[in-house]
Amino acid sequence: MDIQAEFENVDIADIVCTNIKNNVPGIQRISITDRGFPTPYGSSVRTILSQGVNGVQPYVTEIKQPSVPVNSYSGSALVNIKCDPQSAGAVKRRLISRGGHSVKELS
Repeated sequence: MDIQAEFENVDIADIVCTNIKNNVPGIQRISITDRGFPTPYGSSVRTILSQGVNGVQPYVTEIKQPSVPVNSYSGSALVNIKCDPQSAGAVKRRLISRGGHSVKELS
């Protein structure tokens, strides 16, 4: 199940996602997209892989072009969390209670 939320800045999103990763079971992948990154480089994506084949994976940073125009979102950080369906409620509650807005399930 994928859950998406917006935050006012990347720092808050990073703190909230670290808290979710450490306290909610069933998290498969968390990514934070900084939509305020300089235009020539597209958007910066911070990917936290919490569970993998060999256990906990290192923090990965990648650069990619945004799939939608930067102006189409109100916040400056977009969070995508892939988790088990039974963890979705806890993830959404934590996102909302810590300042996330436009929280929605993608599937």
